[in-house]
Amino acid sequence: MIHICFLLSTRYEEHYGMVLKLIASFILKVGIALDEKQVSDLLLVVTELKIGKGQYFAWNDCIGSFLQIMGAELFFKVLPMRLTDLDMNSLRFA
Repeated sequence: MIHICFLLSTRYEEHYGMVLKLIASFILKVGIALDEKQVSDLLLVVTELKIGKGQYFAWNDCIGSFLQIMGAELFFKVLPMRLTDLDMNSLRFA
């Protein structure tokens, strides 16, 4: 887990596409055996990364792997959607 977190440092920022694929594979294979807090903390770190345009699909797939392993209830506890905080009639929302 320490090595996975190390890959998320800014040192590898230009290689985040590959790093995110590694994390997605790690979560799918080992995530079920990890502590709930460890997976939640790793998810928060992944969602706060500064992702470039070319890395968006890998980032999206990585977050999807967390959803798959954690289940919807725990996933949305960690990352609430907060739809009630938005004015859906606003032109900015559209």
